[in-house]
Amino acid sequence: KYFKIGSSNPFMFLTGEAVVTKEPLEHVAWGCLCWVHNRLDPKYRPRPVGEIISSAEEMVGDQKMHKVIFNNSECFVTDLKYGQPLCKLCRVAMAELQQLRVQEAVDSMVKSLERENIRKMQGLMFRCSASCCEDSQASMKQVHQCIERCHVPLAQAQALVTSELEKFQDRLAQCTMHCNDKAKDSIDAGSKELQVKQQLDSCVTKCVDDHMHLIPTMTKKMKEALLSIGK
Repeated sequence: KYFKIGSSNPFMFLTGEAVVTKEPLEHVAWGCLCWVHNRLDPKYRPRPVGEIISSAEEMVGDQKMHKVIFNNSECFVTDLKYGQPLCKLCRVAMAELQQLRVQEAVDSMVKSLERENIRKMQGLMFRCSASCCEDSQASMKQVHQCIERCHVPLAQAQALVTSELEKFQDRLAQCTMHCNDKAKDSIDAGSKELQVKQQLDSCVTKCVDDHMHLIPTMTKKMKEALLSIGK
């Protein structure tokens, strides 16, 4: 139902590294509703199911670089399913410099969250769980239920941070996709390629600038929410 002792660290995505693991879906979903996204199937042909599973199982135990925005779990699973990484921001034209600006800003934000908020919550969770085990009068079931209650705040924090980062990614992707559409319209209208490229670069840079300005407010909002959860 919630984060289980011995399962993957739920905040591994904040570290820039991730280990490929094979776990029961209920452990990964933490009791939340989940569904399969097939929205890219009409455009990209999925690989055979057996090949997807075989490729995934071969990677179990591998350590992967993980970037919240440009090289995340969506890129990983779409690469397995379609043979190419297709995260939202992988599918839009964005200069490497702009990608780096966004990634560095988001990395700085999530490291701050981990250091100032998440780490304290993890400490509280483990101390709370340890106190559950010290109750010699409790049954095995009661101890298990007590430990699960200790994990609830961290599960809520995971959901909060993930949701806010996904919203940020979606907004940035929509903005840059709009830039791509305008560039295609200009090409169709007969504009010169160099002119269209400059127009596209300028549009994407503005998208990045606008969204970089949102990060301090988003950080403050998440920290306030995490403090509220941790009380």
